Amino acid sequence: MIDIIIYESGNGGEIKLKDNGDIETTQGLFNMPYLAHFGGNVEASTTGNEIEGEERFDWWGNEFLDEQFQMNSLLEKSLNENNISSSGRNFIERDAKADLEVLNSLGNINSSVSIISNDKIVISDTIEQLNRSFIWDNTKEEIIEEKII
Repeated sequence: MIDIIIYESGNGGEIKLKDNGDIETTQGLFNMPYLAHFGGNVEASTTGNEIEGEERFDWWGNEFLDEQFQMNSLLEKSLNENNISSSGRNFIERDAKADLEVLNSLGNINSSVSIISNDKIVISDTIEQLNRSFIWDNTKEEIIEEKII
């Protein structure tokens, strides 16, 4: 599967461009955590109990995905609802981990949240391979830019 490389620039997701202006693509896994965290809709999560004909506030694309692959972006919502404090950090980290549960089949998934100042946190996602023969294609040439927000 080939995806367009996206990364966080501090102003929302950006598409990575090559030096010649073409869109950069990847067969790697780097987009998946970002989309899991910020690909849903912060107004509401898909519960499976939505009533046909009533206005929905969850992400419209979840209607076409199996329940285990639906994106609800709990982290994004949690970032808007919690203070940056030790208790807020716990809620944010819990929701970051929940967003990544869909990726458990790829390996051991973890998300950690660290407070680095009064108004900044670092969210680190890791995917540890379960199957050591799995090929991580293009990863040595693919770097997602790290920006402090």
